[in-house]
Formats: sequence, structure tokens, C-alpha cells
Amino acid sequence: MINAVRHAHSKYLRYLESENCSRSCTQEGSTQTAENIEIARKKAEDLTNQLQKLEQQETVQSQDQDIAKRLINEAASRLSTAVKTGDMQAVKVAHFMLDSGNDKLNEAMK
Repeated sequence: MINAVRHAHSKYLRYLESENCSRSCTQEGSTQTAENIEIARKKAEDLTNQLQKLEQQETVQSQDQDIAKRLINEAASRLSTAVKTGDMQAVKVAHFMLDSGNDKLNEAMK
């Protein structure tokens, strides 16, 4: 009978050890999980910031392209009118506007 009690007691102690081990493993796992969640959150935040910066750059680039296209269209219109009237001074101005518009468009494309 004493042997049976000792055997039951040792089984119970092993059971308690395994429970404590599983609890500590669970706590370590939850700590690691919390750290992983924090790391993932920081990465997501960094990616969101990068995306916002890229969107802002794209918006500025798009605006610069629109300005350059309007300048080119205006210059083309002036050039057409100047050629029809034979006004060489207006042709030179329109040519300069076309060059400026092309330069601005090329800069916006970079």
C-alpha cells in the first residue's frame, strides 16, 4: 500500500511538473507572439509610411507632367499661329516654350 501511495505521489509530481512546464512554455510563447506582433506592426507602419511618401511623389510628378503638357500645348498653338502669320519673333518665343516644356516633362519623368 505504501508503495502504491509513493507511486501515485510520484505520478502526481510528474503531472505537476508537466503542467508547470506547459504553462511556462505557453507564457514564453505568448511573449514571443506579442513580440512578433509588435515587429509585424512596426513593419506594416513603415511600409504604410513608404507608400504614402511614394504616393506624394507620384502626385507631384503627375502635376509637373500636367504643367509641362499644358506648356507644350500652348507653345504648339502659338507656333502654329506664328507660322501662319509669318511672325518670326513669335516663332522664336514658341520654340523657346516648346524647349522649356520638353525639359520640364523630361525632368518630371525621372
